[in-house]
Amino acid sequence: MRHIINAARAVKHHCCLLPIYVRYARAASHRFGMDKDVYRNELKKWVRLYRSTWRRDYVYAQMKTFFGTAITLHSDTLNMSQDPLEPTLVVPVKNELERIRLFYEHYRRLGIKQFIVIDNGSTDGTLEYVAAQPGTRVYCVEEPYYTPRREAWMARVLATTGYNKWYVAVDSDELLDYAGSERHSIKEMIEHHHNYGRSRLQGYMVDMYAQADVFTADCASNEIPEMFSYFDTSSYFEKSSNSIFGGPRHRVFGINNHLSKQAIFCYRPEMLYNNSHSLHWPGHEHWIGMCFVLRHYKFLKTDLQSYQERVEKKNYYNGSEEYKAIFDTMEQGQVHSFYYEESAHYINSESLKSLPFIKWTDWK
Repeated sequence: MRHIINAARAVKHHCCLLPIYVRYARAASHRFGMDKDVYRNELKKWVRLYRSTWRRDYVYAQMKTFFGTAITLHSDTLNMSQDPLEPTLVVPVKNELERIRLFYEHYRRLGIKQFIVIDNGSTDGTLEYVAAQPGTRVYCVEEPYYTPRREAWMARVLATTGYNKWYVAVDSDELLDYAGSERHSIKEMIEHHHNYGRSRLQGYMVDMYAQADVFTADCASNEIPEMFSYFDTSSYFEKSSNSIFGGPRHRVFGINNHLSKQAIFCYRPEMLYNNSHSLHWPGHEHWIGMCFVLRHYKFLKTDLQSYQERVEKKNYYNGSEEYKAIFDTMEQGQVHSFYYEESAHYINSESLKSLPFIKWTDWK
């Protein structure tokens, strides 16, 4: 551990750390469950990113986690397919028992057979639930949550699992959807775009909400989609090509969230997962933007307490400024419900065609 921290400090002080890491690659790589050549390759990518970015403190925090945090294998019922087009879903969780039931049901319906779960200290039965699910590999990490760390956990698991495989990387409150999802599996979608030479697919988050006041609707996991069945169609905007902002959080709370996510991708040796919104991939690479949505269930009654904790701990992006904005606005009595005259009702995947900026897959 000490050599990892010293090397990371060298990065922060603009030293040439590559020889330092490589020197310990053979000794350290076995702890990460990855081949030493993969370890060295991941190192080179992180160094390249650190040297090229203006967010060096952020990347430094990610490197410390990637190379220094203990991520332990808890249980494994995953029998990885030899077909690289068979997607593996990767998701971090903490105390998400109600959501994770719905999560598994939804993604199995889309045809996902391979799950990797990163549990960050669940105490509500989530860990036991996912460990009992067939086709699931469960890792545990005890390090306190901090947004850069979360991205580094994901990156470590991807590198450990392997290159040149397709992955679906989502959060536990996101249900990926696309026009025709009732008839076409996610593997069919991947095969369709793979045949066009595309290596990653982008979509954007669509906040789903109830007619009831924010944080008042309470329901069982199987009732969530029916109760939280409304969404905005007219409040989104593009800041730049394929960068979507807006939605009900912007309309009601003034929060300027980056909604675009590259959640489906083939993890290649040259790629680095350092940011779910825009994966780091130097050079030209063929991809397509906005071909799916992530139905985002973020405002359940049970969420209120965890969001208050995020405000207190300031462990989310920019000191949890999003969650602070939500509570500041609510304390002023300015928020009752997201529902308004232009809300659209989700019935099935065809309902999503009312959303702007989407390039729907042509299944013909």
